Parts: sequence; C-alpha cells; structure tokens
Amino acid sequence: MAGTRGVHPEAPDPQAPPPGVPDPEVAALADPVGLGAWLEERFGTSAACDLRIVRRSRGSSNEMFEVSGGVGRWILRRPTKVALARAGAGIAREFRLLGALEGTPVPHPRPVALCEDPSVIGAPFYLMEVVDGVEPVDPLPEALVADPTARHALGIALVDALAELASFDWRGRGLADFGRPEGFHERQVPRWHAQLESYAERALAGVDDVERWLSANRPDSFEPGVMHGDYHQGNLLIGRDLPVRVLAIVDWENATIGDPLLDLGYFLSSWPDPGETTRLAGRIKDRTAMATRAELVARYEARTGRRVGDIDYYVVLSLYRLAVMLEGVAARGRALGRDTGGTAAYVDILLDEACRLVAGH
Repeated sequence: MAGTRGVHPEAPDPQAPPPGVPDPEVAALADPVGLGAWLEERFGTSAACDLRIVRRSRGSSNEMFEVSGGVGRWILRRPTKVALARAGAGIAREFRLLGALEGTPVPHPRPVALCEDPSVIGAPFYLMEVVDGVEPVDPLPEALVADPTARHALGIALVDALAELASFDWRGRGLADFGRPEGFHERQVPRWHAQLESYAERALAGVDDVERWLSANRPDSFEPGVMHGDYHQGNLLIGRDLPVRVLAIVDWENATIGDPLLDLGYFLSSWPDPGETTRLAGRIKDRTAMATRAELVARYEARTGRRVGDIDYYVVLSLYRLAVMLEGVAARGRALGRDTGGTAAYVDILLDEACRLVAGH
C-alpha cells in the first residue's frame, strides 16, 4: 500500500528538512558511512564521492531514498524502521521479480543491486534505476489535459501494461515457486476474515454479506499468472509527453502468483465511467473523454486472451481485501493513540460499495 513518491526525481519528501540541514532520520535508515563503503566495494572507489541521500517516500512497510554519487543515481528501497515480519525476505523477493521481468515488455524499474546484509545500513535493501515519470493522477501532464484522444488513450495504456504482466511467462522466467496459485480463491475469504478477526475492535456493516457472496460466487477455475497485488494509478509512472506510455509499474511488495483478474478488478474499482459519481478514491476528477470500464475490460481480453466473465466478483473481492487491510492500519493507529477516523470512514465506504455491487446480483 505504500506510495510511489521518489521513484521519479521531481517528488521531494514534503516532511524533509530544508536544503542544507542534515536529516537524522535519513542517516538512521540509510547510513551514509555503511552505504558509502558498500557502494565503493560494489561499483568502485569513486561510487561514494559526493554521496547524497534524499528521502523520497514514507511507506507503511517500505521506505525509498534517492541516492546519488560519483558513478550513478539510484532509488534505494528498504523496510521501514519498525519492519513487518520477514521484511528482509520481502526485499529480496521484490528484487528477484524485477530481475525476472528484465527483457520483457512489462514496464518496470531496472533492478541494479541487492544487499541482504543488514549490517550495512540496518536492513536489507536494493537499488533500482530512477524512472523519470509521473503518476497518472491529478494534476495530469499538460499534454493530456486538453487532448481528448490522449485522455482516452491513458486508460488504454494503463490496462495494456497490466495485460503485459498477465501475459508474462512466469514459469519460463524461473518463478514457478513464487506463489501458491492452487486454491487461490478458496483461501481468500478465510484468510482475510481471520485477519479481520485478529483486530476484533468494531463491527463492520455488511462484511458478513460480502463474505457470503464471495464464497458463493468464486470462479470454478482460472489461469494463474503474476499478480501485482496493488495495481492502481499511484503505483504507475507515465511519460510527460505524447503518445501516452507507461514507463514503469512500481511497488511490487504484494506481488505473487494468483489470479491476475484481481488486479484488473482492483484497478477498475477506482476508475469510474465518465459522468459517474463515486465515493471511492478516484484519482482523476475530470473524466471527460476517458475510456469506460467496458472498453478497458474488452481491451484486456483482447490483449491477454483471457475471458474476464463477471468482473464484479473481482471488484468486490478487491474492495473487501482493501477494507480489511485498511482496518488493520486503523487498528494499529488507534493502538498508538492516533486519530484514524478518516481511514475507518473509508473502510466503511469500501464495504458499502461492495454491498451495493452484491445487492445488484
């Protein structure tokens, strides 16, 4: 669920100290002495010359920093200071996947180097290339704002990138052990229900109805593929100029082998049709000339050869999963005495929208 600010260079951390003022948090998470020595060993003696480290994102599970030195400029990705269990293994897993994607049409940041030794900066980390792109969210690049053809092409490009991922030969690229596709849909409701029960803090209206409907309507079969697991506009980078191009899909921490149609359902859950009103987090307010969901489903089917069927199952499942995850974020925040009312309210909106779709069936 982490944001992608920092994969591209024009997005400084708004909480960073003023220029010239040392950031003690950066030094604590990306130790310049340890990192400098590692860079010198990995890339040569000039790699750490004039080493500069700038924080680019404060994700809930991973952090990113822009690192520049004598021979290069990279994005460093590492777990947060208070890391989740097996966070180091997750970093190595992301790096492995990015390496498997090299040389394929799937847009992604190029992986550069992995360090699994936590003594270097305090946690395992990897370096990847800096992608000079922007998130396809408001405000859109000027080239897209007034061009109806380009605005329509945006949604097509975002779904085409997802179609490339769904078509990726994961077995041929050495990822046969990257996930457990067998029983994928059978595990979904029990897994997320158990996670929700572990919070056990408040009753969520409609969640039982959603769980029952999902259990009764899960697909009989599916074609396994790589799932990004968090495919939304904030995890995509496009070019600033036309034609519209997706430069990279980023933030791969939730990737696994499962049903790729869940990525499509999640993406469409926050892609309203032109003129449609939604309470979900639409990231582009003006929908004029944007591709419709029906067009995007048809495009995905044509590009992948997969039959989508009832997309509402995948949309409902994605809303349910996100609601459970965000309820966990709210529960952890409440335990720390933070105001999590906004997050809790959005959980209610997600479940209400899921209930609306269920009622329509």
